[in-house]
Amino acid sequence: MLAATEAQLGPLRHQLRQAAAHLTGAKVLAARLYGAGPVTALALTCWLAGAGRFSSSRTAVRFTGLDITVHSCDRKGPPGRLSRQGPPMLRWAVHEAGKPHARTPAPGHGYYATVKDRTNTKRAALSQARKIVRQACHILTGLGDDALTAAGHPALHSDQAPRHPGPGSDGSHTHRMGTTAASSRRTAVRRCRPVRAHPWPGGRPD
Repeated sequence: MLAATEAQLGPLRHQLRQAAAHLTGAKVLAARLYGAGPVTALALTCWLAGAGRFSSSRTAVRFTGLDITVHSCDRKGPPGRLSRQGPPMLRWAVHEAGKPHARTPAPGHGYYATVKDRTNTKRAALSQARKIVRQACHILTGLGDDALTAAGHPALHSDQAPRHPGPGSDGSHTHRMGTTAASSRRTAVRRCRPVRAHPWPGGRPD
């Protein structure tokens, strides 16, 4: 049973890593975020990227379900727990990305160690995961819609489209160029649709 499952996961990992290698946002995040491999970077890009996607990094953290609940009369559970709203797979992936910061050479080790000494390793990894989401949100906001385009091919926004007609007298070339940004975004989102099942039980995504 495990061998059959692993045989199916191998091609899936390869496909996800190939997709991450060809998506601008995923490539940038994988290069700049310690602990986030290509698959985690791909998940962050697919769920968080896009111009105007979030008004602030705090909103992005709330979207992932990593924010801490407070007392509210309409909540049945006690305060001080994770809200667990949003995509469970994204939350799991960034939590796994926060664990490598326990290593001394990690750039966020000081922050991780401080939280660990005050609480425990689980809380430290969650705190680091929230920090990763905030950093990813800032990076993706800077990239805008280019984060969802193929690496090396920035999106052409409508205000950058050429004003003169193309080869055809009806100006169809200009129309196609003006819609490049929107079509590339739709294509990227379709390719990045998340897998609902947990593909790597008990393991890291990358």
